[in-house]
Amino acid sequence: MIGKHAGTRLGTGRDAGLWPVLLVLLTAVVVPTACVLWFMSQAVANERLAVRQRLIDVYRGRLAEARDRIDGLWRSRLERILSPSGTAAPGQVFERLVRAQAADSAIVLDLAGNVAYPVQPAGDDSFLNLPAWHEAQQMELALDQLAPAADAYAHIAADATDNNVAANAWLACARCLAKSGRSAEAMEILTGKLSAPTFNASHDSQGRLIRPNALLMALELSRSASQTATATARAAASRRGDASLQSFPALAKSLYAQVSDYSDLQLPSSQRLFLMGELQRIWPQCPSLPTLQSEQVAQEYLWQDVAPATASLKSAGPGKWLHLRPAGTNVVAIFDAKATLAEMAELAQSLTPRSEARIALLGPDAAPADFKDAFLRVPAEGVLAGWEYAVFLVGEDPFAAASQKQVLAYFWTGGLGVVAIAAIALLLAAYMRRQVRLAKLKNDLVATVSHELKTPLASMRVLIDTLAEGRCTQEQQVREYYALIVRENQRLSRLIDNFLSFSRMERNKKTFEREPVDIGQVVSDAVEAVRERFGPGQILEADVTPNLPKVLCDRDALTTVLVNLLDNAYKYTGQDKHVIVRAFAEPADVCIQVSDNGIGMTRRAIGKIFDRFYQVDQTLARKAGGCGLGLSIVKYMVDAHGGRVSVESQSGKGSTFTVRLPAMTAQGQEARA
Repeated sequence: MIGKHAGTRLGTGRDAGLWPVLLVLLTAVVVPTACVLWFMSQAVANERLAVRQRLIDVYRGRLAEARDRIDGLWRSRLERILSPSGTAAPGQVFERLVRAQAADSAIVLDLAGNVAYPVQPAGDDSFLNLPAWHEAQQMELALDQLAPAADAYAHIAADATDNNVAANAWLACARCLAKSGRSAEAMEILTGKLSAPTFNASHDSQGRLIRPNALLMALELSRSASQTATATARAAASRRGDASLQSFPALAKSLYAQVSDYSDLQLPSSQRLFLMGELQRIWPQCPSLPTLQSEQVAQEYLWQDVAPATASLKSAGPGKWLHLRPAGTNVVAIFDAKATLAEMAELAQSLTPRSEARIALLGPDAAPADFKDAFLRVPAEGVLAGWEYAVFLVGEDPFAAASQKQVLAYFWTGGLGVVAIAAIALLLAAYMRRQVRLAKLKNDLVATVSHELKTPLASMRVLIDTLAEGRCTQEQQVREYYALIVRENQRLSRLIDNFLSFSRMERNKKTFEREPVDIGQVVSDAVEAVRERFGPGQILEADVTPNLPKVLCDRDALTTVLVNLLDNAYKYTGQDKHVIVRAFAEPADVCIQVSDNGIGMTRRAIGKIFDRFYQVDQTLARKAGGCGLGLSIVKYMVDAHGGRVSVESQSGKGSTFTVRLPAMTAQGQEARA
């Protein structure tokens, strides 16, 4: 069939001769357009650079003010850190820095660079190896013999020549007495014996001072006794001088005074921190302990593997703190990173509306990604050496906003120029494409008509000349020649009919006279018109379903449709031809199918098969004949009757064309709109 293989497409105006012209037009558009766009981009870029430079100048001034404010903040802090301490103990230096808010916490070093505060406890547990002590512990812990254990501890204390051993023994004795319910005796030891000046420096096996621990135990006992005793019992105990009901606030205040006293270096920092926490727990009305948070920070700082502090502010630990050691001091000042950065950011941001820009201060450990969107970067100095001030623009692009008016003027001017160039080029391209297409159509039509008409005319001329010269003497041969002349004449008639139909289609002057038509009769007429072309061993079948609904159509046009399909099937099947015409009904349509066992079509060819002048390759076209109009005429006529034509095919497996036309109802109307 026509178009069963990919081939050349004739007469569509898409010829190679058009591309050079289009290329020239495209160049004529692209070159000036590119120049206009380049000049526009340069103008816009220059305008943006100018705006950017103006904004840089503005924000440099604001950053200078922000830097002065933040430098002032650190000068004030350094003055408080460097304030003379005279002969103050390291703990007092720590307390002064915290109370003066010079730092959130601090580490005080000695002349050798070792930590002088917070003090780390140094214990002595040698007394735990005494046989008597071991025996007393067994009674207390393993045998739960609290009274004998208390007596044993008391004997150890009375016989001890070392104040540390005596103090630990009295504390253990008080513990056993308290567990056994003898609170008055325990309080007597805690607030009496252990308050003696000889035990001021006594410490336990872990280096913790005994007296503050004894005071904490007394505070616990006093609170428990006060909570359980009645008012009468408390009054009687007061008259007797019973220490177990000693005034709870007095004990609490005494412990508060000890943990708040930084003049005594012997109290380890870890013990001080523990006692502060317990005091707050036991005594909710406890006055504020301003150094509690600072003590916690100092302890955490010492636990971390932190690089030595320098004279410039740097991150310490996992980024939770900042630290520095001002030159000429023995103090490492520690600052809460989040709060400090927020304070500096607030000082800097106060110079710029938040909706316009954000000023950030980024430290030496900031990642490159932190600066990715920075509009301006300025290095910090002094204590903040290694830091950078960065300005980040917020909201809409200020460059676009500031240069919008000028940029719009550039775009309007350039855009109108580009549109004008493109419009002119499109008009010229459309006009030239139309002219080239018309010229190509004419050339293809003339070439096709000449080729297709020449073949049957030449054949008939040879046959007629042979008959006229009398060279054919046998009657059978004469009849064969006449049959060939008739066949070529019919072929010529079909070609001319197709050309005339195509001409009318192009001029939209093709008219159809519609009437109710019996599809079976149309199939019969078309089959008879082409049957004489089929030779021996070649099959042409017709399978028409009886009593098909009639179709409102032009009988001659429908016959032409079917003859063209059959002619197409004949030409593109081999010697073993087998063509079947079927007519059957669907719910709203009457269908005519033409199936063959020909060469089939590729998927690409199926999409082009109904285009005008679509042909297979030249060699095959000349062998099979035709001008590529038959199937385009079929589609035109079927569409004009409100029908549809489709094709199913596979290369090498034949093709099936199906025409669907609206069937008429019993009332004489079409079943499908």
